[in-house]
Amino acid sequence: MPQSPDYTASSKTNWKRRFTTEQLERKRLSDRLNQRRSRREAKDYIAELEKKLQSLTYGDYETLVNDLMRENDILKASLRQCRARMHKILRHATNECLNESNTGHAGAETSGQHMRSLPGSPVSLMTHGEEASVEGLFPEAPCSFDFNPNVHGSSPKPDTPTVSIIFEAARLMLPPSLRPQLSPLTKEEWMQSLLSWGMFRPNNPDYSCLISHFDLEKEPACLSTETIENIIQMPNYDGHILDCLLQENDIHYTLSTPLVDPTITIDAAERQRRAIILCVFKLIYPWQRYYKSLVEVGLVFWSMYKYFMFLIFPTESNLDELPAWLIPTPSQVVCKHPGFVDFLVWPTLRERLSLTWTHYNENQLIPPLIENFEVDLEAHHALYLTDVFPLSLDPKNQTIQLNRPFGTILQNLEWFKTRPEFGQLFPELMHCVNPSSSTSHVSSELNHLNLDLAKTGTLSTHG
Repeated sequence: MPQSPDYTASSKTNWKRRFTTEQLERKRLSDRLNQRRSRREAKDYIAELEKKLQSLTYGDYETLVNDLMRENDILKASLRQCRARMHKILRHATNECLNESNTGHAGAETSGQHMRSLPGSPVSLMTHGEEASVEGLFPEAPCSFDFNPNVHGSSPKPDTPTVSIIFEAARLMLPPSLRPQLSPLTKEEWMQSLLSWGMFRPNNPDYSCLISHFDLEKEPACLSTETIENIIQMPNYDGHILDCLLQENDIHYTLSTPLVDPTITIDAAERQRRAIILCVFKLIYPWQRYYKSLVEVGLVFWSMYKYFMFLIFPTESNLDELPAWLIPTPSQVVCKHPGFVDFLVWPTLRERLSLTWTHYNENQLIPPLIENFEVDLEAHHALYLTDVFPLSLDPKNQTIQLNRPFGTILQNLEWFKTRPEFGQLFPELMHCVNPSSSTSHVSSELNHLNLDLAKTGTLSTHG
């Protein structure tokens, strides 16, 4: 029996009453993003087909083969991630089944035998003489990261890498199809994707977003909402951060009992800025002993701080203060990868690791990469900066600032160098961390994204 028009009209409006205004606004935003993504996907699909047909028509087979090889690399990276995920699931399921079969409870043995007899169970895939392992099922499955150099008595991090914010945010803007000729995000697209990501993440006045996304609640950082709240309220906060960087001390131990000045009121924006600085410090601290000098420590700290500021506050002014070489590469946008890849200096290296990160152990890759990374002051006749720390306190507002000579250095990749010792360990990556790689395919794609960054005398944290 067909429904009456009145009933249909009322049912279309009544469903809205079940949602709050904020939920309805999020749904409208989600619908708009889905429609925009569908239109863009169709447009890009047609453009790709036209380009392939044009290459075939004019006999440009080399370009066509290169495009197919790049698309194949992306697909293989996706398959490796799926294989690693299935490997972990099967290993966990197998251990549970064997633990159940080995318990002394009544019926446990029968249960274990029953699990072995099930045709689809992981245990049934092994012979009776095999140990509780599924390594043989996926011989090519890459191991998850056994992350952390275990510095300063810290425990290793969990073996599940943190997913890149860039990838998570880009999924809201870009079509799900894998496009081998994807260009880097424009300024507007990058800002819009992060704004959308910010709307869909839960409200976090307690800094839970920063803590959870980068696993800072675990060792060695051991941050919590209460810890951050106590530390960021202490007087001369930025000065203490600088002291810890210079002395290579952990702020957790240096400031175990901070003194809070009740007469000073810190607004929400300043609290968030201080929390970002603390999170950047906690991410850099475990690796600080590997850096050649404080020059490299200071420049990496500042670039990560500006990167975090833009992620949390994606404004055009924050984007303009970001080093141009941190603009995401195509594979950072379309390939799921760990968040640490987004912090690396070299765009070509980020592009490659976004596709092949499952081939590497972070604990083995990052230390030699940092140890052999240096700012080439000698080649640019700037040896007078060797013992100069790039960061200082602004005398006006007592916030961290980048000193005058280093503003220009930070914007130019030609100042950065990786010594050949890194190539002895990872020869396949050496071309990705060499200044000569600026003429490579990925770097040439990034050149048109020169952001006209202001190279002013002093860049303050209060941009």
